[in-house]
Amino acid sequence: MTTAVIPPIAAWNRRVGELLREASIEVSARDANAAAKLAGIVAPGAEIYVAFLPNHSHHELVAAAVGLRRGGYVPVPHLAARNLASVTQLEDYLARAQGEAGVDRLLLVGGDMDPPRGPFGSALHVIETGALERHGIRAIGLAGHPEGVRGVPAAMLSGAIPAKVAAARQRGLRAWIVTQFCFESAPILALAAGLRQSVPGVPVRAGIAGPANASALLKFAVRCGVGNSLRAIRTHADSITHLMGGARPDDLVKALAADGDLIAGLHFFPFGGLALMRRWIDDMTRAPA
Repeated sequence: MTTAVIPPIAAWNRRVGELLREASIEVSARDANAAAKLAGIVAPGAEIYVAFLPNHSHHELVAAAVGLRRGGYVPVPHLAARNLASVTQLEDYLARAQGEAGVDRLLLVGGDMDPPRGPFGSALHVIETGALERHGIRAIGLAGHPEGVRGVPAAMLSGAIPAKVAAARQRGLRAWIVTQFCFESAPILALAAGLRQSVPGVPVRAGIAGPANASALLKFAVRCGVGNSLRAIRTHADSITHLMGGARPDDLVKALAADGDLIAGLHFFPFGGLALMRRWIDDMTRAPA
């Protein structure tokens, strides 16, 4: 899943360079000009995820995916199972995503609707329909939660990913894991180590909040349910503030890189904007070891 987000890396820290080179990036479905904004910042061929929020429509996701494909990127739209109103809506979304934007991979998540809007209570239910492969989907990303999910028992979470991976493999779908963003390395590495045992061979991409104003990171962390690692910003706010009053994930990326190959790549949430994230990546690649 090489995405060529950045050019070849200086040899000072090869593993950091590999992780950055394998990075993917997330944009909003409402950003009609995402491809134009990415040009000159993210190299063509990169995987660009299209986030789905409860107030978004599937038409917006397809339109965003079409724009990214035309811009030379590989669109990876979200599909939120609990937000689907019907089987018909699922089939229509997949048919349009594949037919109009050439989508062959997506990020399949449970979604935030409680109770579910339609017949799908989980991502597993969507996989079991067989609709994904019927509409040309060949690979699916699955969500990993290093700090858990509010209201969901840990045992239920730990068993959910193996069940989804097994169902996907039965249908010829390749799977990978994308974690929720986190401000500390320990929860991410612990999740990745556990997944190596329960679903060997399934790559894990660590969710990383790109450089941004610390208050913005707090806002997104609360909105997305990121829990324990909020301490990392509250406790270390001074030490992580390096650039334009913003918090940078330097130490987090280095810690993930130091732990061998548990992490296959990074997935960036560019809360501070794409241009700022690009400047940070350039700083990282030029910095001494």
